[in-house]
Amino acid sequence: MAVIGFATLFLALFVSAFSVLVSFSRLFSGSRDRMITPVTTVAVACGLVSLSVLVLLIALLSHDFGIEYVWSNSSTDMSVPYLVSALWAGNEGSLLFWAWILSIMALVFVLQKKNRQNPLLPYATPVLMVTVTFFLLLLVSVANPFTGFEPPFPGGAGINPLLENPGMVFHPPLLLAGYAGFTVPFALAIAALITRKLDESWLPLARRWALFAWLLLGLGNLLGAWWAYVELGWGGYWAWDPVENSSLMPWLLATAFLHSMLMQKRRSSFKHWNIVLIILTFNLTIFGTFLTRTDLLNTVHGFGDTGMGPFFITFLLGTVLIPLGLLSSRWKLLKDKADIESLVSRESTFLLNNVLFTVITLVILLGTMFPAILELISGERIGVNEAFFNTVNGPLLLGVVLLAGLCTVIGWRQTTTKEAGKRFLLPLVLTVILGGVLYIAGVTNWAALLGYMVSAFALFAIISQWLSEVGAGGRKLAEYPSAFWRLLTANRTRYGAYIVHFSVVMMTVGIIGSSLFDVSTDVTLAKGESTEFEGYEFTYDQIGHTEDGDRLSINATVNVTKAGQPLGTLVPSKFIDESFNTKMGKTQFITEVAIRTTFAEDLYLVLSNWDIDAGTADFQVKVNPLVVWIWIGSGFFLLGGLIAFWPARELPPPAPAQATAGKKQPAKQVAVPPTRPTAAQPARRVSPSASRKKKARRGKR
Repeated sequence: MAVIGFATLFLALFVSAFSVLVSFSRLFSGSRDRMITPVTTVAVACGLVSLSVLVLLIALLSHDFGIEYVWSNSSTDMSVPYLVSALWAGNEGSLLFWAWILSIMALVFVLQKKNRQNPLLPYATPVLMVTVTFFLLLLVSVANPFTGFEPPFPGGAGINPLLENPGMVFHPPLLLAGYAGFTVPFALAIAALITRKLDESWLPLARRWALFAWLLLGLGNLLGAWWAYVELGWGGYWAWDPVENSSLMPWLLATAFLHSMLMQKRRSSFKHWNIVLIILTFNLTIFGTFLTRTDLLNTVHGFGDTGMGPFFITFLLGTVLIPLGLLSSRWKLLKDKADIESLVSRESTFLLNNVLFTVITLVILLGTMFPAILELISGERIGVNEAFFNTVNGPLLLGVVLLAGLCTVIGWRQTTTKEAGKRFLLPLVLTVILGGVLYIAGVTNWAALLGYMVSAFALFAIISQWLSEVGAGGRKLAEYPSAFWRLLTANRTRYGAYIVHFSVVMMTVGIIGSSLFDVSTDVTLAKGESTEFEGYEFTYDQIGHTEDGDRLSINATVNVTKAGQPLGTLVPSKFIDESFNTKMGKTQFITEVAIRTTFAEDLYLVLSNWDIDAGTADFQVKVNPLVVWIWIGSGFFLLGGLIAFWPARELPPPAPAQATAGKKQPAKQVAVPPTRPTAAQPARRVSPSASRKKKARRGKR
């Protein structure tokens, strides 16, 4: 099995490298040999990588522990879904999965009918296959997933029980597929630079692939945040870890790219921005992968030093320097045809949007790399804590939310002060009223109040603009649902973006509430003892244990009431996987959090420790306001992204004129009103009343 898997990888490397050579030879020689085409080589390479993935998957499902990767990332105790997820759980498997997804995307790209006559296709294909070749080279040289060895003990080491969560089944493949997806718009941008076709022709196809990758990467980040919240037991969902940052940075720049493309499409401007943004987005996906596979930052979520550093550095130098060289030589060709005419215009909001997203990404990059940079300069390693990222990025992200509302209602080119005031009046009034209500209700934290008011303004602006568009033409209220649906289906990009903006507002509200108003305490309770916290009363009932195979769970039962009303029973627990602990040579307790969720707040209860003899248990109690709105917003993010990505219905082309064989077709009759009557054209009839009026006018004259 291992021999077959490695052989297919080696053949795939050979074919993908050959595909690059074939593509370049056809470009430079002008050859059009149909026996060996880039499409053929891409298809063969994709087939070989797919076969390699199938071999590894079979090895995982059949427990072929003669392969080191299979032994290290699976065990006989794992269920089928987690055995499948082991395919991308480890370093080698995740790289293989990346190469596989990228090869499939390259094949889809070259097989799409609308791309066949695209002049950029011959130039974009080798860029895609160079990237596939790079990953296959890593797999064959330093990250072989089919390395054989003698297992030190039977049954397989398995994965960390923390990873046995549905979120981790979908989180890594979504991230990897998102990373791979950005290769296509990057390749199209390079092809546009090479061919000097720097108009809007490369954008439609690049937009669909960028939107696809952006949606997958965004969902992957949100699923990772949800997994951290419900599984790790620390009460948070984002810790600004280098691994988290490495997936967030390309998503931020891709968001700017999607907005910036609209400017080039509509106004033939922001051409420099678009090329630079997609180049940086692609390279950040590679750079983030480099960070997680070296010991540069010593992150606990990375794979450690895998020996891939020189490979990634070399590849990054090529994917940065070559595009920058092309960009500098084509800089004059990227001149915008239209300038920003007014600061109060949608163009200016899009420019500010690009600047904000770029600055946020730069701040995250510098904060992430600061320990390595400081160690290089002074020999000391000092990390940047969560407070730095929150303090610096908080106002910037709030500015992005504000722009989400402004760009929705503001007009193109130039908006007069009167018109802007008219459009902003209702959202501003509603925002001020809501701010006053919140202040009276006790929200006196100025940062939270400002954040809520900015979010409210964006929300009211989106809703008011959408309702005005739905109600345009004086429609009656009963006609709104049908008009809403027609608008949504007619312009999916616009209204999908509205929904995504709406989701961002909801997630912002959840982030503000859970970040600024979360409270926690640690308590020790004996059986039957009660305590109060934030209006909740907790009564510790009992502690017990359950066994399921090699898994032993310690479960505490806590009854919860509020204002005398019972809210139910929470059962936080700790469990140990004896098989995994034996294999690892250490004892590790895994936390199972008990969470009670409402629209207002989450009650988060963790079992910290226990003493069965004394009959006591230690608990961490945490109240997280508005967290659920992050997850609700995630659902709207998915909905809006799918609507924006879903292809619009294409109208069928008009039917050609049906010529009758052997018969002369009559000439097309064009009615041209004559200036005066002719013999062939009788005079126009005039009504008697009109004739009398005309005579009367003549008589007066």
